[in-house]
Amino acid sequence: MPDSTGPADRGLRNVGGEPTQGLARPRRRLRRAGWAGRSSQTLPRVANRVPRQEEYIARVPAIAILPWFLAGALFPITALPGFLTWVAKFLPLTHGLALMRYGLLQDASGLHAIWGQGSTTTMAALSLAVVGGFAVLLTAASIRVFSRSAVR
Repeated sequence: MPDSTGPADRGLRNVGGEPTQGLARPRRRLRRAGWAGRSSQTLPRVANRVPRQEEYIARVPAIAILPWFLAGALFPITALPGFLTWVAKFLPLTHGLALMRYGLLQDASGLHAIWGQGSTTTMAALSLAVVGGFAVLLTAASIRVFSRSAVR
């Protein structure tokens, strides 16, 4: 079997001493589903272009911090420019963070930044519905993708 591992996977061995498949198998499944250009492919693509593991480790935080940056984990989404505020309101991470702040700290400012309504309970219910909706959609998509690839 040819070694199809990327630079970030080199040197990984399973119990029998054979090279692991690394990221190759999940990449093929996502390509079959038509997800080749999505953000889920960003880190594996970086891994294949970086010559050494140390360089890969240095580049990951710059890519991985972007969703947290847009979701309001570092500062309120109201501080973002208009277009990015609009994008942040569609991210489930933004809603999850606002719900956690409301539940743990009794701070409803994140919910007000997203929904702009008066009733905190209604805004929390709407954000919970958004997070639940994303969970249902991603679960259905993953079942479809991986059940198709398991049949082949």
